[in-house]
Amino acid sequence: MPSWNVHIAHAQRLLSECPASSLGIRDANAFLFGNLVPDVYVGYMLPHPSGILPYSLTHFADPCSIPVPREREFWDLYVEPALELPSDVPLGPASITVEEGVEISRAGGHFAIPATPERHEAVAAMLRAAGYRASDVVLGAWAHLMCDHAYNEATHAWLQEYHVPAGERTRIRKQGDFDKFGRTLPIELAGEATEALVAQAAAFPQYALRRSDVERSVEVANAIVTNNRANHIDGVPDYSLFTAAFFHEVFEHANECLVRRLTSYGKRLSDCS
Repeated sequence: MPSWNVHIAHAQRLLSECPASSLGIRDANAFLFGNLVPDVYVGYMLPHPSGILPYSLTHFADPCSIPVPREREFWDLYVEPALELPSDVPLGPASITVEEGVEISRAGGHFAIPATPERHEAVAAMLRAAGYRASDVVLGAWAHLMCDHAYNEATHAWLQEYHVPAGERTRIRKQGDFDKFGRTLPIELAGEATEALVAQAAAFPQYALRRSDVERSVEVANAIVTNNRANHIDGVPDYSLFTAAFFHEVFEHANECLVRRLTSYGKRLSDCS
């Protein structure tokens, strides 16, 4: 549900309030990019990526109108590995359009390209290694899923509490309010497609991100930052469905979840060093 301006705002808030090292973060630029990663191959935030992956896989979510990502599952697979790696990972994006991907998914089909046994075992061995440490892109991708979880769960609760019927009109009102909320956020954190970032993205354990998609995603995100400044909304927007209090509470809750999990993770890393 949240757009990239909201995800950037959360990364910016986190990095401004906590020393990166206390969160287990070594490269803040790579962490910022990680906050975009789950959306890259879905094909909406980044127009025409080099391939498409199902939203249900990139976001660890069951298909529904407001999917709630299983952020803990991602954490237990790729941050502090405790689960068995699915046999088809690392996945490969399919050379299809977004529309084709949607039709295949609606028909119950699968289009992500599964890993070869050799590639799967290489990633599984990396995750099992005693010295494994999650990359900053991985930590950022988890942060994206955590925020989506917080916002989408709160949205579910709100719609139920106020008996708002599902449907296209509600979807439009909901998206419009999220767009307005995103423009109230004072974001200024820009990313850079460094060689270090490209390398981390290529090594992302669930699916490798290609250089061209990394570079274009950084360009899109930086343009969003610029556009957000140019079209910033001062004061309280005229929301159609939600309230300013709703967005404030969810933003603070999501931030608290990020701080709590990452500071705890950072402390465990420090204690082991």
